[in-house]
Amino acid sequence: GRDADVRAALVDELGSDRLLRASNLGVSVKNGIAELTGEVPVVVWRERSARVSSVVKGVRGIVNRVRVVPIHRPDQLIAREVRAAVRGTAALARMPVVVSVANGVVVLEGEISSFDEQQLAERVASGVPGVRYCQNQLTFSPSIKRTSPVIVADVQSRLAWDPLLQHAPIQVTARDGRVLL
Repeated sequence: GRDADVRAALVDELGSDRLLRASNLGVSVKNGIAELTGEVPVVVWRERSARVSSVVKGVRGIVNRVRVVPIHRPDQLIAREVRAAVRGTAALARMPVVVSVANGVVVLEGEISSFDEQQLAERVASGVPGVRYCQNQLTFSPSIKRTSPVIVADVQSRLAWDPLLQHAPIQVTARDGRVLL
């Protein structure tokens, strides 16, 4: 029936979401209302599961029963994954961000060129399993020029975070402070 089709679409969307990385969620659908269950290691994944589910056609509402169960991991491993996540994010790849971790607490230091990048860095770091908390000590630097590649990377990162747009083949270019999509 219709609920079974919506459930299949939900399972597919959650399982393929590259930002969520949590395909072990339980999904049930009744009269278009999706219920999500299971456990994830970080709050960002719980929030993401609802956000991704909300864009699936046929979902009229969401009951998010996903539990956050933090896991303990070695600080070195967390630091390596946070660094990789930061470098793998277009808007942050060129920024001088220094990552340190002690007892699961991530400290981000360095310079970025916009408030959005500061928020993005914190969200990216908080999405790594084992992170208990993120201390965001990044500062704005007027010396980091908002060049066309930096602006394009910011826009690409924003588009990648939006579940409605992450599958869309949107080309982003910028010239003289103007962005063309």
